[in-house]
Amino acid sequence: MQQEEISLREIIETIWNGKVIIAVVTIIAMLIAGIYSYFVLSPTYEATSTVRVLTEPEQLIQLNSFAESLKSDVAMNRIIDKLKLDRAVYSINSIRNSIHIDVIQDTSIMRLNVEGVESSKITSIANLMAFELGARIEISDRSQKIVEYRNRQIELEDLIIIANEELAESNKQLQENPEKLTTTQVVASEPYLQSIMEDSNNNTNRDLGALQLESEDINPVHTSLKQRIADTTINLAIQLAEKETLTTNILKNETKILELEQQMDEVKLKTLSSERLLNGFNAVFISPAIEPTVPVGPRKMMNMAIAVVVGIMLGIMIVFGRHYWKNSSVPRSTGSGISA
Repeated sequence: MQQEEISLREIIETIWNGKVIIAVVTIIAMLIAGIYSYFVLSPTYEATSTVRVLTEPEQLIQLNSFAESLKSDVAMNRIIDKLKLDRAVYSINSIRNSIHIDVIQDTSIMRLNVEGVESSKITSIANLMAFELGARIEISDRSQKIVEYRNRQIELEDLIIIANEELAESNKQLQENPEKLTTTQVVASEPYLQSIMEDSNNNTNRDLGALQLESEDINPVHTSLKQRIADTTINLAIQLAEKETLTTNILKNETKILELEQQMDEVKLKTLSSERLLNGFNAVFISPAIEPTVPVGPRKMMNMAIAVVVGIMLGIMIVFGRHYWKNSSVPRSTGSGISA
């Protein structure tokens, strides 16, 4: 096997001898990148809106799920419909690819960046997404509260049934147990009473045996039943009042959710200042995006720098390819005549 060794000197000489080719290729690459960046590519703008939620630290992990839900097909399709975007230009995938949602670490701030060639459109998209994100958080909080209220209502309904049954049973027992108990005692059976009666009236034992004393005592069972009925009645009233309050809270939250859903169907964020748009269990502050005037792309200088690097590498490849082709070419051999 034939082995070839190429020294560093030969490499440098080969590159130096092909410097014109490398320069020409680099200039051509720069021209192509310049023409493409300055005359072909449209200016790209970036609109940024932020959403800040004042919530508990353990609930911050939920913000990522809310942010990801904004990039679903349903959410993208809703944005196209609300803003009446041209579907030939703004498809679901193109809008999704132009959106970048970041949840700043260890904070409750979400940043929504939208890139595109139409500054007014991307501003509307960023603001609509910010409002929808805040509305989703609000709706989620209220829906969770509704579930808690309904579960408590179920518990109260069981407690109310038990309380009514206890009241009915206690009232029944109260009717069967009188308020006072009457007791009858024979004087002859009580030595103390007998001695008093004998001393005061000089009655004989025979006369005293016919005497009886009646007394009334408060029935402790009756008293206990009345106390139980009073306590049960108070508890029942408290439970009924709580149930009524829960019903009111459920209705209020359901009404607010409907209002938020209706607001989500409208495009209305046109303010230029940060404000609290939602009044829920967690304070949600939305800072709408301001329509950008300075493009962020294309990055012309970066494209030119990349073109220089690519041009130099391509030129070097051409020079080494040309050098290899020359040195590896086989001269033609002259054929010998064949005599018959």
